[in-house]
Amino acid sequence: MTMQKLERLMEDDGSRIRASSIGRLGGTIRHGACRGRAAACVHALAAAIYLLTAQCAAAQDKNGQGGGDSGLDLPDLVVRSFRDVTAASNSRIRARDFVYLPRQTPSDLLRLVPGIHVQQHTGGGKAHQMFLRGFDAEHGQDLAGFFDGVPLNEVSQVHGQGYLDLHFLIPEVLREISVHKGGYSTLYGNFSTAGAVDFRPDYALEDSLSSLSMGTFDTMRGLALFAGRVGEFSCSAALECSTTSGFTDPGSMDAFRGFASFRNEPCKGTSLRGFFVHYNSEYGAADVLPESRIDAGLVGRFDSMDDSDGGLAVRDMAGISIEHRAGAAAHSANVFCCYKKTEIFSNYTFFLFDRVNGDQHGLFDERTYFGANYAFAAPVEAGGFSFTSRLGLNGRMDVIGLSQTSSKERETVDRINKYDILEGGLGLFAEEAACASGWLRIVAGLRADFEIYGVDGIQDVIEFDIRTNTYVKRDDAPREASAVLAAVSPKASIILTPLDSDEGALNMLRLFANFGMGATPPRAQSMANFQEDSMPRTYCAETAVQIELLGRDMTVQAVAWWADKDSELVFEPESGLSADRGPSRRFGIEIESRMEILPWMYLAADFYWTRAFFRGSGSPIPGTPELMFAGNLSLRHPSGIRAHLKCRAMGPRPLSEDSASRPYWLIDLMLGYEKSKSWRFEIAIENLFNTEWDDTSFFYESRPDPDGPAVPGKHITPGTPFSMKASFTVFF
Repeated sequence: MTMQKLERLMEDDGSRIRASSIGRLGGTIRHGACRGRAAACVHALAAAIYLLTAQCAAAQDKNGQGGGDSGLDLPDLVVRSFRDVTAASNSRIRARDFVYLPRQTPSDLLRLVPGIHVQQHTGGGKAHQMFLRGFDAEHGQDLAGFFDGVPLNEVSQVHGQGYLDLHFLIPEVLREISVHKGGYSTLYGNFSTAGAVDFRPDYALEDSLSSLSMGTFDTMRGLALFAGRVGEFSCSAALECSTTSGFTDPGSMDAFRGFASFRNEPCKGTSLRGFFVHYNSEYGAADVLPESRIDAGLVGRFDSMDDSDGGLAVRDMAGISIEHRAGAAAHSANVFCCYKKTEIFSNYTFFLFDRVNGDQHGLFDERTYFGANYAFAAPVEAGGFSFTSRLGLNGRMDVIGLSQTSSKERETVDRINKYDILEGGLGLFAEEAACASGWLRIVAGLRADFEIYGVDGIQDVIEFDIRTNTYVKRDDAPREASAVLAAVSPKASIILTPLDSDEGALNMLRLFANFGMGATPPRAQSMANFQEDSMPRTYCAETAVQIELLGRDMTVQAVAWWADKDSELVFEPESGLSADRGPSRRFGIEIESRMEILPWMYLAADFYWTRAFFRGSGSPIPGTPELMFAGNLSLRHPSGIRAHLKCRAMGPRPLSEDSASRPYWLIDLMLGYEKSKSWRFEIAIENLFNTEWDDTSFFYESRPDPDGPAVPGKHITPGTPFSMKASFTVFF
């Protein structure tokens, strides 16, 4: 086996052997004593990295290195499709996807992930609600997210387990998005039930730029990106400010984002890189509305029932990574630290529980987490087989303070709970990949995850009083818990490649069979209240076929998958705890295709069918999309003309036994012109035909009027109407 093939084999899963999974390292520090000092350490480290890169960003390569049309354009890659992946649905976002498809917002970035459906409710600053492979990730519970290997999911978050807030992302600084569907990779542990997504920044940006965008709903965005290189040292810094009044009333959002990075090669075979991220936003929200009141004309579709809903989010995050190759072996390690603050005010049921003050809840979460990852990989050849061994560990510690209140116009009426949490964990993984003559590959691995809890808090509870034979509310009941939970998850894959040739119309045929187990740790609040003693398990499998056609200009992938989950956890806003809905099952079919029609014209079309239900009752899991379609036609003509037409279609989503969401289809259009190495102008139109659609749909009971009856029914968040945004970018 050549060194080039060997290196490709070692890099297939993680874009260099990177310990990017999400294990966590335990400990015994009390929260109250260390939260402030830990947060201060994050800010100090972040400021140091930020100042260092800001000073270097203006430096230009004196040796004349650099070039390219823009900081976003990728080279014309030879590899156009899936190569040496260990799971049928494990692929980096295709290079041409990333070049061709518009990505002006974090939502656009998520929609680049094949098969993911994102929706937004309770304001533009709250984490997206994400659906992937039939899993309602409930803001991140079943989808593991990373930023260059640094975990982003928030354990035991006040608004639900695994909360994944991606609004800090600046699309222009990213290089690629690595996607792993299903639980088949040993690299990923907790929260990777449906899959894992790693957003990777570009540490070698070549062009500096300045961009200004303006659009409907008083939308404005300004971006300044500085990039420089001196010898082997590269650095960049980006600052973004954005504001909008939103298409709902209220719906405003003001945000500031900062990013800085550096990369260096201190010696041959060694790469050192680091980054810092800052994000700060405040927003208002119209929240969900009863569809019956909209139909009766009692409230406007884009109005609100409680105009004090909204919140804020703050993030400071820093990470440093080192990679080293010694011969054919590879080592990778990173350390990270993050401070995150979240406040959310929402009112879903209006006056159902409190006819005087209303049902608004205030959710407050402030945390610092830090950790490290390490991985080692080495190939050997024996008996006509090539083997690659991979070992690694992940550690993380979270120091958390959170609380939930009943509130009225953001003023506290009653405190529901308050917790100080110390949660850590450790993830260990080992994997062996055997390859025979390039046509057969077998991968087998084992992952062990340990979760450590230390919880101290108070919780309002409803208890049965045997003396009065009634249920009574008990305020501020003390809650404590300490526990260690563990889960061991085997993974296995078989990949057959009976055809791989550049001759003829059919160039590649590849077959897959994959199996994996995973686990989702319970929230610390649930540990303190229900004394759970295990992590719910997930079992998943898939079979797939991939083909490349027409000189590898066309790729088609078809996947049939299945997943069982022992326990379906759903966040309950009234108590602030997670309720167990019982075991669930999902299965589905995915068909994805990509085609380069001309060197400057690109077509992508994806179709997804999913069936998701509770195993106990057989009833469908609410909100899960059953049918989805996404189609994209993109043009990047050498003359500088840019165009992109995107279609998204969604079938009905079951909400209850006899209710479903409205199906819809949307068309988005982007037109632009780019003069190489000089400037670019774009006009983006969202919802070209002004389709009336519902971004989110729920079915539950609410009381819109304090003196009226409680009414069960559909509640919706309206989708974006026709909107335009014009952007002008200058490169220098």
